[in-house]
Amino acid sequence: MEIRHQYPCIGEPVVFDDFRLSRPALLDTLRDFEIIRSQRIEETVEFENLNDFRDWHWGASAKVRNQFDETIRELAITDYYQKLYAHYCVGRYKTAYSTGLLLLRKKSP
Repeated sequence: MEIRHQYPCIGEPVVFDDFRLSRPALLDTLRDFEIIRSQRIEETVEFENLNDFRDWHWGASAKVRNQFDETIRELAITDYYQKLYAHYCVGRYKTAYSTGLLLLRKKSP
């Protein structure tokens, strides 16, 4: 929020979690299927420096980048990642990736 106050947004503020499926949304999406088996794999990611940290987040941050006008975009995003990395370095923010595997069977009509 500090970055959004410092750099005005040109669109609605969004965060990464806005794009994750909630449990009800996932169940609705899978309503025509029976879940035979599910597995979730989560792995923590460690970074040695700010550049690696920013590079890893870069692909997932397209929606965040597009919140800012192109004239201030790079400055806003650089400040954002520096603040986020500072939180990561002191242990207030952790990074991981998660993969969900589902074995499904289409329900009979």
